[in-house]
Amino acid sequence: MFNRAWLAGGIPRTACVAAYEPVCAVSRADSYINRANPGTYDATAPVAAPTWADSTGWTFNGTTQYLSTGLNQADGMSVVLRLSNLSGAVGTPFGDRGDPRIFLVANHPEFWHYGSYNGGGTTLVGTQVQVTAITPGRGYLNGRLVTEFTYTWGGGYYLPMTIGARNYSGGVYSFMGVDIQALYIYNVTLTPTQVKAVTDAMNMLPMRPQLPRFRSWMMGGALTQFRKAFGLRTGSRGVPE
Repeated sequence: MFNRAWLAGGIPRTACVAAYEPVCAVSRADSYINRANPGTYDATAPVAAPTWADSTGWTFNGTTQYLSTGLNQADGMSVVLRLSNLSGAVGTPFGDRGDPRIFLVANHPEFWHYGSYNGGGTTLVGTQVQVTAITPGRGYLNGRLVTEFTYTWGGGYYLPMTIGARNYSGGVYSFMGVDIQALYIYNVTLTPTQVKAVTDAMNMLPMRPQLPRFRSWMMGGALTQFRKAFGLRTGSRGVPE
């Protein structure tokens, strides 16, 4: 069974419009796939692609690399983001000119932005893996509700949300050097219980079976060794006799 961390807490399948899990991928191309609905809102690299590794996910250089989701922002959306290596970081790991947007500045407490309000109350720095989430009027860190606020939805700036930078009517800017392991986008307002469930599930990644690697491992002689260990003879095609 494939892990579906984005549905933790009883979230319906229709609620998650995009789920990116580069830390679970087997290649950079595979990391761009929207796991919630492959082929729709798959990530693309319009200019410069981030580097990728299964241990860290996407690594953005903070100057030119970003990804586009092709997904426009709308009121009511929620975002859950797992990242690391934020020491001294400044920029936007996810968002567009509208919202929801997460803006990170080292040693600065305001990093959730929804509608007309910047919500804060804590700092988000350090090299460790952290999960931050934003829903209408609420900001979370590692599954814990940090701030609640009243916001006004402005709308009007319906640009595709970007990863590793911020989209804007005049172009993409506010690039950020950061590692992103997973990103889930929802078309509903997640409850605090659901945010905590998704955070816990996201922190357990990678849980997805690495099928291509498993096949390579089996083709590399592991199957033969298994049969020998249990006294199974194999024919010319490697089939037990």
